[in-house]
Amino acid sequence: MYPNLYYVFKDWFNVEWQWLKILNTFGLFVALAFLVAIFILRLELMRREKLGLLSFREVTIEVGKPASIFDLISNAVVGFIFGAKVLGLIFNKPDDVSPPDYIFSMQGNLLGGLALGIILVAVKWYDANKQKLAVPQKRNLRIWPHDRVGDIFVIALVTGILGAKLFGEQLNSRALVFAVFALGGVAMVLFAAERDGPVLLSAGPLVVTSGVLMTTLGLVLRMFAVALPGVIVFA
Repeated sequence: MYPNLYYVFKDWFNVEWQWLKILNTFGLFVALAFLVAIFILRLELMRREKLGLLSFREVTIEVGKPASIFDLISNAVVGFIFGAKVLGLIFNKPDDVSPPDYIFSMQGNLLGGLALGIILVAVKWYDANKQKLAVPQKRNLRIWPHDRVGDIFVIALVTGILGAKLFGEQLNSRALVFAVFALGGVAMVLFAAERDGPVLLSAGPLVVTSGVLMTTLGLVLRMFAVALPGVIVFA
């Protein structure tokens, strides 16, 4: 297996593009697997919604407001970090430094970070200003479980990575993949499943019943069964 895409393009197309070294082959295929899982999860949630197994929740949002200071600052910070690190990996990373070490260092492309930060702030301001109303209005929206797929993925990814970092050598890449899928299933069911059976825990939007726990356990076991062959072969 090629360690990264640099060697793939060098061997197949006889080109030497140094910036491709930041794209490790295993990590790329894991990312693709996550995207496929997100797509399939969305389809499965929509199927269950049509069968009446999952229902929507109504939330009240306020539309027509201008971009807040927090929105602009957060876009600037995200844009700066992303631009500085990604462009730094492509143009500034020393050959003797690995991509993970570079990402978690204080090095980066300053101009690239500033440029992307300004662009994201401008886009956010323009988008909010285009939808701004003279008087902001409150509207009720129906949020279906398939609308939460992005939230599920982020929760699973962040908690999986934090678990791997906290336990260090005790967790390897296989455990991280398992953790991401399992925690994604748990998050999905706990927040979206039908609440039947006795209530075991009630904390704000999180209501756990005996039926929710059984559904969670069944989904996690199915995810393990699906993911296990691929993890064993490719990890």
